[in-house]
Amino acid sequence: MNGGNRRSLILLASLLILASLLVALPLQTGDAIVIRKARLVPVPVQSWVVERGVASWYGEPFHGRLTANGEIYDKNSWVMATRHLPLGAYAKVRYNGRECVVRVIDRGPYIQGRRYDVSEAVARFLGFLEQGLAEVEVAVLRDPRPAGKHSAPVPGGS
Repeated sequence: MNGGNRRSLILLASLLILASLLVALPLQTGDAIVIRKARLVPVPVQSWVVERGVASWYGEPFHGRLTANGEIYDKNSWVMATRHLPLGAYAKVRYNGRECVVRVIDRGPYIQGRRYDVSEAVARFLGFLEQGLAEVEVAVLRDPRPAGKHSAPVPGGS
């Protein structure tokens, strides 16, 4: 087997393993979310990008450091890190009856059992800042604008 075929098989196996780990959740479709004039529409229920997992939060000492997408991390921004969604994706994060929209800007967490690292601001808003960890639901949102025209989301903003 040549190197190209082997890489393709490894990639396919990795995608199959990732897909098998995801837990489908019912997604409330309702109205689209509008953030700074961008209409974000929930991805259809049959999509594999509706997930549940353990989230932690990160603030200091990462505040002010470079993230995987080249931005400077701000612990007061509405962002998250994950290895399971594309950089730049917008996602709705739900916990304990609260939800907000975040943007994926970094990779991590690198601690077994954790799927997401949200910013300190997001953890505070969702209500798990003191406990440190929470089982959250994440629904990826689609933005119909061309890539590169995104601005940081502001929860509740328009």
